[in-house]
Amino acid sequence: MTTKQKVAAGAFSVIAATATLAGVASPAQAAYPTTTFTLKYGNSYASGNIAWQNRSVRLTGNIAVTAGNCRWIEAGTYYLDSKGEHYIDGDARGPYCNSGSSTMIDQFDFTVPADISGGAEMVKVEFGEDLVNPFVSKKCFKATPC
Repeated sequence: MTTKQKVAAGAFSVIAATATLAGVASPAQAAYPTTTFTLKYGNSYASGNIAWQNRSVRLTGNIAVTAGNCRWIEAGTYYLDSKGEHYIDGDARGPYCNSGSSTMIDQFDFTVPADISGGAEMVKVEFGEDLVNPFVSKKCFKATPC
């Protein structure tokens, strides 16, 4: 390798290292917008983040279940128009059951499809003992905190 080639290779390495250290992200590493949420029922709760991806939403967080109980977390994706809210898809995780004598904390991580142009504009998050009769629910919108 000639001296010019060594200098050019060294300069490229310095530029690449500087970009990495400065946190320059490639398009594949770009962060999605996120919304935080918390649903409480007594001393049980589900708390986490919604990442608004292109054609889905990803929910991650913690779920606390009091002794002797079971809990579910469910989410539905929606798009909005002049006629209201329109369901796209849904998914759930659970049951998270606690047979111990103190509150148990576990984690959830799941993705709900929103396979339409622009993705979901609203997510309805529900938390409860079963999927039929949730204790609490919250509507979370892409453009505003939940």
